[in-house]
Amino acid sequence: MNASAHAMNSTANPNPVMNAIEISPLSPNVGAKVKGIDLRSTLSPEDLKLIKEAWYEGGVVCFPDQHLTESEQVAFGQNF
Repeated sequence: MNASAHAMNSTANPNPVMNAIEISPLSPNVGAKVKGIDLRSTLSPEDLKLIKEAWYEGGVVCFPDQHLTESEQVAFGQNF
């Protein structure tokens, strides 16, 4: 199974705030949309791996409905 298929079918997320990480394509050729995760919290190694796989494969990852402060965005960015 390639990274995209694995990421697109994942439901693993121990985050109690949201139930499951969902990664879906933005378009047939590029990008992924990540839902079901709160970027203000510490990400599990598994969720971070799925996000990175989607990013590496699609080149662009968006996280709709996130409301981060500048410091929260910096903290999230330090994962990369």
